[in-house]
Amino acid sequence: MSRNKSSLGLWAALAATLAATWYAADMESTESSDEALSVPERAARPLPTGVVPAPVMTGEPVAVAAPTAFSMPRGERMAPPREPLMAPRGWQPPAPPPPVAVAPPPPTAPPLPYRYLGRLEGGEGGTTVFLAEGASPQARPLAVRAGDRISQYQVEEVSARGMTLIYLPLNQKQQLLFGSTP
Repeated sequence: MSRNKSSLGLWAALAATLAATWYAADMESTESSDEALSVPERAARPLPTGVVPAPVMTGEPVAVAAPTAFSMPRGERMAPPREPLMAPRGWQPPAPPPPVAVAPPPPTAPPLPYRYLGRLEGGEGGTTVFLAEGASPQARPLAVRAGDRISQYQVEEVSARGMTLIYLPLNQKQQLLFGSTP
């Protein structure tokens, strides 16, 4: 008896499904008559890329193009893999990058090894400047004028504020201000 009840329930579900299908088909047929009038409007709108329009039923044979491959917008494309997906892999960590070579700084002249002791204004050769070589009190004093050469330095100019020396190996100018210590 339970078998008859379950069969009866299945038949009732089938009947309800068929009725719903018939009702939906009837509603679709009333809408299709309205849709037939608006086909030219639908055809006038541009279709998205990769979409093939449905053929219009005219009774004549129509050639339909093969569907195109799925295309994604430019910003969403996937990049190709950087390496083969099934390539063998090791357990060792990747090698560290090679050290970046840093260019050495350009050579510069050493600090001036002279101390200002005093000056003598006037005279036949101009101003004479008295210097001491090194910081020790026993350093021997030197008397120089513009144009003189002292070891690796050339005295270029003597003014009221100081003097300009040229370090000859690199041809770099250095200033020794009077009243200052190196």
